[in-house]
This record gives sequence, C-alpha cells and structure tokens, in this order.
Amino acid sequence: MQIREFEKAAADLRARADDGDRRAAERLADLLRSYGDDASSVELRALADHGGWYAAERLVELLVDRGDDAAMAELRALADHGDDYATEVLVAMRDPDMAEAVRARAHAGDRYAQDLVVEWLVDPGDPEAVPELRRYAEAGNGFAEERLVVQLFHQGDERAATELRARAEAGNSYAATLLVRLLVERGDHRSVTELQALAGAGDRYAGTRLVELLAGRQAPGAGS
Repeated sequence: MQIREFEKAAADLRARADDGDRRAAERLADLLRSYGDDASSVELRALADHGGWYAAERLVELLVDRGDDAAMAELRALADHGDDYATEVLVAMRDPDMAEAVRARAHAGDRYAQDLVVEWLVDPGDPEAVPELRRYAEAGNGFAEERLVVQLFHQGDERAATELRARAEAGNSYAATLLVRLLVERGDHRSVTELQALAGAGDRYAGTRLVELLAGRQAPGAGS
C-alpha cells in the first residue's frame, strides 16, 4: 500500500472510530498492524493503552513480526504487566524465561497458566508429561484431565489402563471411551471379557465396539 493510500484510509477509519464505530476501530488496528512502520506502532500502543484489546493484540503480532531485540523486550514487558495474549505468544514461541515463569504460576495453582502449559509446553506422547498433567487434573483442571487421558491411551500399558478405568468409574466419559478403544486395540481374551462386562453394565459404546470386534474375527479370511 502506498503511503498516500494508507494515510487516506487511516484518516477515514480514525474519524469513524472517533464517532464510536467499533468495526472501524478494529479495521484501523488491522491497517496499522499490516503497515507496520514506527508511526503505526506508536498509534497501536496508544490505542492499546486506552483499553483497546483488539489493538493490543495487533500490537503483539506486530512485535512478533519484527522479532528484533527491542521488539522482544517490549513483548516481554507487556507480558510482565499482565497482557495474557503477549504471555501466550511468548509461551508458544518457547521463550525460556516466560516458560519458566508460567510453569511456576501453574504449579502454584494459576488455572490460566496451567492451560498454557498444557497447550504449549507439554509434548504429546512424552510419558514424562503424565505426572504434570495428573497434578493439574487433580486440582480440577478439566483441560489437563482431557490431555491426560489421551496421553494414557497412547501410553497403552496396564498402568495406564488402570488409571483410565479409575477415571471412567469416577464419571469421566472421555476416559471411558478411550478405555474401550484401548481394549479393542488389544483384542486379547482378557480385553474381550472386560468389554463384555462393560457392555453388560450398559456401556453402549463398549457393546458396539465388541460386536464389531467379534464380527471382524468371524469374517471370511479374518486372521489369515
């Protein structure tokens, strides 16, 4: 975009935003973020400082795009002053200082920090993640418990199956579903017996998967 075109568009959006047009204010923030020069950064900061959350998020994105030392220092300063979006972006970027700070908050019981750790810092499939996920789940974090049961399913050993059973019996329907899937994948006599017991107790999903498993075994050519 040429500078005259940018200035004309920005002036029009400013006037409409000043008249209370929220959509124009958001479009102005988008325009400033895309143009990205120093003057645009200054204006985005001013908009953000006056309570414009949309402008604040566009400022964070502009700083990430720049990526130089000054931009990253400003991004960290925003996070240190309570900007959740700046914090999440830094965690997603695996910034070591921010990751350490967020993990400390998570261990102290901060639910938002726990969610960030689960989303960005826990590696799927890493068995070392299970204790951390269990810690948050036992503190009542449903997001962590969901990730935990997935992790247990992929772990797939008897210890993991035992925990899935316990969580299923405690009312976690997702754990119950994944337990059935694990039993079907195993497919041995013990697993079939457990599936029969679950189906007999009223678990419709277990009953359906059991029928599919047994029908597959009886199909012509099965096991050959």
